Amino acid sequence: TICLWEEMLNAAHLLWQQSPSPQKTFADDLWQMTTERIRHLKKQHPAWSDDLDLIENFVKKHVDLFADSPCGFVHPDLHPGNILCKQGHLTGIVDLDDVYDGPQEGSLLTLLSFLERPWMFIPSTVEDFSSSTFSFLYPSIKKAYADIWDLPVLIRKLNLLFIHQSLEWMTKRLSPSESQEFLKIILQRELPQNEDAYEQTYFAQL
Repeated sequence: TICLWEEMLNAAHLLWQQSPSPQKTFADDLWQMTTERIRHLKKQHPAWSDDLDLIENFVKKHVDLFADSPCGFVHPDLHPGNILCKQGHLTGIVDLDDVYDGPQEGSLLTLLSFLERPWMFIPSTVEDFSSSTFSFLYPSIKKAYADIWDLPVLIRKLNLLFIHQSLEWMTKRLSPSESQEFLKIILQRELPQNEDAYEQTYFAQL
């Protein structure tokens, strides 16, 4: 399991490294996608407008964290359920519908979430893994992403990407009641006003 997991991490990292967009950073894309999704959600749920403004203003204030972040191939749903293997070795990665040009932290976002909540990513495993985690695989992730793991801004970047991903789900995938729950989570925990408050964000907790 660990060897296959490490092959998956290495493959994702290699794909990102070999597909850079040197003339582009993620800040502009992140801001554009945020404003589009906020606008869409306001049309769907006018009563949420003030809360959505708070989220938009927060992203605008911090989006420059990605001003110097190069972009490359990012698979935003990378987990063992989306890999192919033969005789214990990785042969392919599938489910490329949502692949995008983004920062390394984009893949890391999903990988860290999967370790703690595998049942969210592979529905057929809910009963098998409902109380399980794969936290023993953390060293493999730290090794694969060593060049960004210890950066002081990593938690802040993951926080913005979590908001970005949540807005996407609210726009495309979630029911109105589920979207409202995500909105509450973002407002209560993911808009820190100082450095200490970042300790309460989702990825700081992970």
